[in-house]
Parts: sequence; structure tokens; C-alpha cells
Amino acid sequence: MQALALDPRNFAPEEVLGRILAHDIEVGGRTRLRKGQIIGPDDLAILRDSAGDKLHLLALEAGDLGEEEAGRRLAAAVAGPGVAVKGPVEGRFNLVAEARGLLRFDLAAMQALNELDDVSIFALYDGQTVLPGETLAGVKITPLTTREERVRAAEALAAGAAGGVARVLPFRPLPVGVVIREALGERERERVVGRLREKIAWFGSAVVEVAQVPDDPAAVAAAFARQLAAGARLILATGGSALDPLDAMLQGLRRIDARLAKFGAPAHPGSLFWLAYAPTGDADPAPIFGVASCGMFSRATAVDLLLPPVFAGERLDAPQIAALWQGGLLNKEMAFKFPRRMRRGEEG
Repeated sequence: MQALALDPRNFAPEEVLGRILAHDIEVGGRTRLRKGQIIGPDDLAILRDSAGDKLHLLALEAGDLGEEEAGRRLAAAVAGPGVAVKGPVEGRFNLVAEARGLLRFDLAAMQALNELDDVSIFALYDGQTVLPGETLAGVKITPLTTREERVRAAEALAAGAAGGVARVLPFRPLPVGVVIREALGERERERVVGRLREKIAWFGSAVVEVAQVPDDPAAVAAAFARQLAAGARLILATGGSALDPLDAMLQGLRRIDARLAKFGAPAHPGSLFWLAYAPTGDADPAPIFGVASCGMFSRATAVDLLLPPVFAGERLDAPQIAALWQGGLLNKEMAFKFPRRMRRGEEG
């Protein structure tokens, strides 16, 4: 790249045509040409009428790329499944969601990309729920020009990210069962079930059965088994005492040969969450969530952070739950972490 400084009142057309403008040009107090613009024949009169006393231009040399071409290539390299590229707007390309789903980044790749010279990719947080058309990230090169080898290095790095650097996993319909071990009155039960159905419906899924059972391991196990046999591939279990090893919910898990995968979550409210996996006869076991009673009344808890990956087809594990610690104080400042239906703050 060659930097040129010319007299805005005295230049030859061939000196500026095809060059990149390095600063804004104002005429009559209004910006007429913006930095990064490639000068064309229609811009010559504007340059001569400019209010400034400088004219700085960039001339591309062999191996150089302008910000638009470089940004387009970077954005295309980073965008994975479920992500579209839009732009440019002033040299920036946006990555947008193509479907309602779970936003995932290859975090190591994103870090490595942003450590490259001239590369700038800024984004939402990994694991957020997103809607179609929502902007997920901005991609650009920081200067107005860069070397092509730097773009090639970024493209090679992005190509090594399995599944894409940025991707949106669409939510999939998943039959859900609910087992309540609690003495609820009819009106209270209707309220709980209604809120739960709304919560599950946001992901495009449905509650297939709600079973209210007595404080008996055999009754709990029978409800679990019945719902699994009916096709439920996620069960929400509530009303137990997670701190009691002899609790009917926990004992019911053992009776259907379910495996407790994680007890407790580093988030509040919702720290008494537990996750188990039950055999289904299919290739994949079904998750069972142990949900504190407040979670059944649509309060924003750890459960609401763990439902999106399940509906996006991910298999939850202990490390994923442990990762909730960052931002695990679920106060109003953490509202952005939750699905849209909860971001205005629901009371339970």
C-alpha cells in the first residue's frame, strides 16, 4: 500500500481515480464522501469543492486488498451453518441468524482470529438464543487495506473450525414430559402447567403429559417410564427434595436405571438443579431435569439456561453445566442470557 498526500485544489484525475480515500470529505458542512470509498469520475468535483486542506489517498499495490473485499472474504470464512452474511456498511459485514436457535462460536478460533493483525470480529456471547435476522457478529479489517496473506491466514484458521466458527443450531421439536411430586391445588397446578407449556412452546415443542404423583419412588418411576414409552425425550421433574438422598424423585431414577450425570449448578437461582439420563431404547438416552419449584413458575433459573442447548440437539454434560459459573448470579443484569420470552422479567 502506498499513501499519497495531494493538494485538494490541484491534482490530476489520474492521480486520484481508483484510489482509496483515507478520510471523510465535507462540502458545505456535510459529509459527501466517506473514508474507504474508491474514487470514481463522479467524485472529482466533490474533491475540488471540499472544505478541507488535505487529500490523503491510498494506492493498492500487488498483494493488497481493500477493506471491502477483505471483509467479505473474512465474513464468508467465519459464517457457518445457520448464519448469513449481510453488508457491507462502511466496510463492516454483519453475520445474521437464519433461524431461531442457539448461537455457538468456536471460541478458540474466534480468539485466534482476533489475534491476527488487521482482523476484527466482535460478537454476541456464545450460547445465547437468537431470532431470525438478528445480528450475531460484525466482521471487518481494522485498516482500510490489508495484505492478502493475512486474509488467507484467517481463512485457513477458520477452515479448521469443525462445524464453522459461528453457527446457529436451530431448535428442534422435542416431546416433553412433566412429573410433579407436589400437592398442588387445581388453580395452582393450572398456572404451573400453563407457564410450562408456554416455556416449551417457545422452542417449537410441546408438553405431551403432566403427571402429578405421590411421594413414592415407585409412583415416580412409573411416571418416568410411562412418559418415556410415550415418546418424551426430555422430562422435567419437580417437587422433590434434592438435598435428601432418599427423596422419591432421586430414588425413582434408580428404578428406571437412569444415571445421575450432574448434581448442582453454579447458578442462582437454580443451584439445586440436577441432570440425569434415562435409557429409551433409542440410540440416545433422554435427559431428565431436576427442577426447583421456582423454576416451574417461570422464574429465570439455571434451568432456563440449560433448556436451549437440549432443544438445539446438544447433549448436556457436567463441564457444560459447570461453565454456568460465569454470569451465574442471575440478576437483572444477566437478562440477556435468557430466551426472549424471559428478558422482560417474569415473576413467579
